[in-house]
Amino acid sequence: MAMSTALPLLLLLSASSSMSTVQGVEANDAAALLAFKAAAVGDGGHRLLSWNASITGGFCSWEGVTCQGKPRRVVALSLSSHGLNGVLSPAIGNMSSLKVLNLGSNMLSGAIPASLGRLQHLETLNLSSNSLSGDIPTNLSSCTSLTTIELQSNQLYGRLPPELGNKLTRLEVLKLWKNNLTGTIPTSLANLSSLSFLDLAYNHISGEPPHSIYNLSSLEVLQLEGNMLHGEIPNDIGSRFPRLLVISLACNNFTGSIPASLTNLTALQLIEFTKNRLSGHVPRTLGRLPNILGNLANLGLYNTRMSGHIPSSIGNLTRLNSLLASNARFNGPIPASLGKLKDLMALDMSNNRLNGSIPKEIFRLPLLSRFLDLSYNSLTGSLPSAVGSLENLNQLILSGNQLSGEIPDSIGGCTVLERLLLNDNSFEGTIPQSLENLKGLNALNLSMNKLSGNILMPLVVFATCNSYRWHTTA
Repeated sequence: MAMSTALPLLLLLSASSSMSTVQGVEANDAAALLAFKAAAVGDGGHRLLSWNASITGGFCSWEGVTCQGKPRRVVALSLSSHGLNGVLSPAIGNMSSLKVLNLGSNMLSGAIPASLGRLQHLETLNLSSNSLSGDIPTNLSSCTSLTTIELQSNQLYGRLPPELGNKLTRLEVLKLWKNNLTGTIPTSLANLSSLSFLDLAYNHISGEPPHSIYNLSSLEVLQLEGNMLHGEIPNDIGSRFPRLLVISLACNNFTGSIPASLTNLTALQLIEFTKNRLSGHVPRTLGRLPNILGNLANLGLYNTRMSGHIPSSIGNLTRLNSLLASNARFNGPIPASLGKLKDLMALDMSNNRLNGSIPKEIFRLPLLSRFLDLSYNSLTGSLPSAVGSLENLNQLILSGNQLSGEIPDSIGGCTVLERLLLNDNSFEGTIPQSLENLKGLNALNLSMNKLSGNILMPLVVFATCNSYRWHTTA
């Protein structure tokens, strides 16, 4: 009799204990969320109004909160672009089942709490586009389930913790661009064998990238531009990154030449090596890259020490959107094969040592619209009447050459021109009256030629010869 009475009592106590545990776990998550709200909303008291006990369904029904399981646990907190302008509460680290933390594109400030290192189930961490400062917590390396870290566009400083490379073996995406990080690239990043996206651009990282980094064969995007890196690009880079889509090493101090092995990367969409100390010639085999996409890619070689002829094989890159090769040491003629670049919108080969005449084929590029800048070379010959075919062109800059003959009347067909700079040449004859058709023209410089006649236009600006620069950022 005593046994039969004791059994229901034990079951009742067990059920009561389980219920107490469930309530305790859920209460912990609810308390952590409320602490997060109190810190994060800052002076935006009207934010997260749904976060209160009167909402049916409890905290799992609150905006941006996702729960799973029994007891109900918070597995995702997604509040990007919610105008949060406070700080991050350390209480976030108490939500031990959290898998996704996405607070990108807010106005959060202060440090990243070290308590995030307790989130062993965290897979995605996105705190990008805020005003967070301080170091990247080294104990993020304890979040061994992480596949994505997005901390870009903040004010973080200090070194990139080597611990991240030692423990986060599942990491696929690491975005840290546009911060104030210093130090060198840790060799431990070479352990991230699953990494497909590495973006450390626009920091203050220095030194030579460890050669082991180039063994990350899963990389699809490598962006290191805007740092203080140096060294040579490995000759066999084309065989090390078989999946590479984007490589940008611009605005550093890399030396040596562009490896010919890049032409093995048949999926490549963007090459950006501008503003380095690269020298040598452009590989003639570069034209083997058939998949450079039109409105995503540009071939950037400007502000380098590269020399030699521009290879005609570049004309095989028929989907190229922009070709920027100014302020280098290229010589020889402009290849007529550039006329095959039917998707080209921007062409800049200014401040080189190019000679010969301007190929007529360039003036027949149907989408050339941003600018055509061939200024400050040694180009000769006349300006072809085909220039009038550039009816979508915004800027035509041919200053500082040895062009001669008359300015063709057909130039009036460039009806959307805003800048026309032909100064410092040897043009002669009468200024074409067709310039009156260029209603949007706000910068015109025909000085230092042998021209005569009048310009009957309501607005004429004799501008200096600074060419407009345009480039893309990945």
